[in-house]
Amino acid sequence: MSSGKTMRKVSLRNILAHKLRLALTVLAVVLGTSFIAGSFMFTKTLSDTFDSAISSSFDGVDAAVSPANEGQGISAETREAIAEDPEVGAVNVGGSQTVVVADADSEAFQTGGGASSLGPFYPEDDHVGEPYTMAEGNAPEGPDEVVINQDAVDEYGIAIGDALIAVTPSEHVNVEVSGIYEPPVSMGSSISLLMAEDAYLERFTSTGSVSSLTVSAAENVSPDALVEHLNNEYEVSAESGEKLAEEITKAISEGMQFINYFLIAFGLIALLVGTFIIANTFSMIVAQRTKEFALLRALGASRGQITRSVVTESVIVGIIGSAVGVVAGMGLVALIKLGLSTQDLPMGGGLGLTVNAVVVPIILGTVVTVISAWAPARRAGAVEPVEAMRTTESAAGSSLKVRTIIGLVILGAGIAFAIWGALWADGTTGNRASLVGVGALGVIVGFFMAGPALSLPIVPLFGKLIGAPFGAVGALAATNSQRNPRRTSATAFALTLGLALVTAIGMLGATMNSSIADLMEDNVSADYILSGPTDGSFPAPGNTPEL
Repeated sequence: MSSGKTMRKVSLRNILAHKLRLALTVLAVVLGTSFIAGSFMFTKTLSDTFDSAISSSFDGVDAAVSPANEGQGISAETREAIAEDPEVGAVNVGGSQTVVVADADSEAFQTGGGASSLGPFYPEDDHVGEPYTMAEGNAPEGPDEVVINQDAVDEYGIAIGDALIAVTPSEHVNVEVSGIYEPPVSMGSSISLLMAEDAYLERFTSTGSVSSLTVSAAENVSPDALVEHLNNEYEVSAESGEKLAEEITKAISEGMQFINYFLIAFGLIALLVGTFIIANTFSMIVAQRTKEFALLRALGASRGQITRSVVTESVIVGIIGSAVGVVAGMGLVALIKLGLSTQDLPMGGGLGLTVNAVVVPIILGTVVTVISAWAPARRAGAVEPVEAMRTTESAAGSSLKVRTIIGLVILGAGIAFAIWGALWADGTTGNRASLVGVGALGVIVGFFMAGPALSLPIVPLFGKLIGAPFGAVGALAATNSQRNPRRTSATAFALTLGLALVTAIGMLGATMNSSIADLMEDNVSADYILSGPTDGSFPAPGNTPEL
């Protein structure tokens, strides 16, 4: 049996003959790769959502104009001069006023994660950028009419002709809904009121100065030429909408990287736990197939061929598990998007499926599976033909003495570092955290190495106690656990590591909740707390009537 093709057939047939074992091994790979694939997809979806919103905000904006000096505004004279400039097509006032919107009975609409704002309205022909589409009603006229976004109408049951109250930092503004408009991007639970430009400027700009302008170029004038012209002719700072959108998109992408790193870290942790499960699974497979391997050796298969056959099985398991993990990652992203939609936080951008989201998890999952199966594959190749004549499982491997001594030393050092970091009162937060981290790593590595020896006195005792209610089956399980301490320890370690991570996250969450509760109890003595809009401002006017 010298043909490699024959051994590959043996590997494939063995996999097909043990479908349940294949499924359980694949599951360990799926758990890790699904998190990694999902993290790439979720980050891409989130990025696409922001990119779409930013692109819509600056689509058609040839120049974004801001004051030349920080802290100042763009005067009415400068705004009018820019509007009359022959190289300018149209000018829109940027920005909006944060408000609290209430119905005619002074009951405020609770926007939750959304916001309420009031801004200037521009007809489609005069709008700079992607225009709003009027769905129903008429454009606002005068200071007492507004149009409202379609999402708010659907969410709060507001209709044309309804009277609303917009609470600003200076007054209560009584307005009537004259129309409903459809914004380019869904606004979720947010309420966006728009009134005529002259009425908006009269109410919210005491001197006519504004914080920003969006400008479109006249015919035959390029955006870059318009930007250069505005910067040279007026005391303003102008930038092209395209460049500004790129800068904002880049800043948001960099800011969201921590989400990707955080999610990938969980995926890698899941793969780490899966590594021990996969290695233990292949170890048991090799132990169960000792006679099979011995028979193949007796028929002429070499050590290398046996080893490569097991590695081939691990490659197949890795590819299948990783591919399923990518599909599972898509499912996770879909569930996250569904959950956010129920909280009025819709996300666009599809499922964020990219080349990296597919290739990286498949490669990583396959490599981890092969590495995990390498040691069992080597042991399979070392099986001698005479093993086919044994009637019982061969004894466990070499002595645990050296491994145990090294493990206990590392375990003790890890505990010492962790205690040092926790009790070092004069140390910086970074140094103390580093010591605790090194200590935790030492404890994990030391426990893994010393685990087989530590299981020898523990397993018999707990095996009898736990197995007693199950009678003969429990006794048999306890005996099997004692036969191979390496295998028992590896299985227990994977479970221990997973539970340790879950416990750590749970304790961190409980500690943060407790800290916040203590902070509120120690520093807040008010009977009620009023929460304003999500942007931090609270538009409570000085002439608020008595309730």
